[in-house]
Amino acid sequence: MQGALLDHRTTVGLILGTGSNACYLERADRVHHWESKRHGEKEIVIDVEWGAFGDNGVLNFIKTDFDRQVDDNSLIKKSFMFEKYIGGKYLGEIVRVILVKLIEEELLFDGDVPPKLTHINSFRTSYVSLIDQ
Repeated sequence: MQGALLDHRTTVGLILGTGSNACYLERADRVHHWESKRHGEKEIVIDVEWGAFGDNGVLNFIKTDFDRQVDDNSLIKKSFMFEKYIGGKYLGEIVRVILVKLIEEELLFDGDVPPKLTHINSFRTSYVSLIDQ
């Protein structure tokens, strides 16, 4: 919405942060399940709420063992799957899960898993950003 205020040609909004979502402008006359009484609007904002995309299994073909483990350790299992793939809230945890696997396979740290790394959510997403920097 901020983008649309700054540039009236904006028609799509996207957030990739702790979570992820998108919205877009649609002609009101193309939205059939809107309120029966119109209020003169020509365009409306459609909130995609795509964080739950894949909850029905449609994305299972890309799900890895790491994704399954992150989902199993999450607050709401088998929900918000797309968000768990790309949201910053889960990035640190997926890195932690991958690191533990690499260490257990003796590809890192001579196979010695640091005790703190065995705790769920102990590797924060901010660490990933620091490493990237």
